[in-house]
Amino acid sequence: MARKPSRRPHALKRVAPRKKEAPRPGPYRVTLTETAKAVYFDLWEKSRDAESKNDSTNQHCTTFRMVDEAIRTIIPLNPIDKNYGLHDPLSDMFRLKKGRIRIVWAADSRSREVLIVFISDTPRKEGDAKDPYVILQALAQQGYLKKVVNDWRRALEVPPDAAIH
Repeated sequence: MARKPSRRPHALKRVAPRKKEAPRPGPYRVTLTETAKAVYFDLWEKSRDAESKNDSTNQHCTTFRMVDEAIRTIIPLNPIDKNYGLHDPLSDMFRLKKGRIRIVWAADSRSREVLIVFISDTPRKEGDAKDPYVILQALAQQGYLKKVVNDWRRALEVPPDAAIH
């Protein structure tokens, strides 16, 4: 015979009140250097040409979609994730691998800005002269990367005498 449920109230579990989470700030704003823009638009044109021929499965379309998704959604959500970090001499830069393409950027967490410095337009092949990391290290040794990033950071700074409304 089954027992009838008791009418007595059972001891209620005490549950700590949920803390209200602070609203998450929106995604970072993304800017591209002139060289990154040139590669992006080259990929876009190749993709557009393939789509005009009704070949949306073309390699150019796939590559452009991967790069576009990275720039529009993946990178802006968490650009300073340590998993994206590079090592010396590029330790202040981040990179994302999409297929055999590499996208490299610098990020500023205070202003929530990202600067896409480099999009490799050639697939990565270790030891090759066109390997994106070989190109990046050459740019770092020439001081180009440091200059571009420093100029970008200076542009983000608010002058001390600027009026804030």
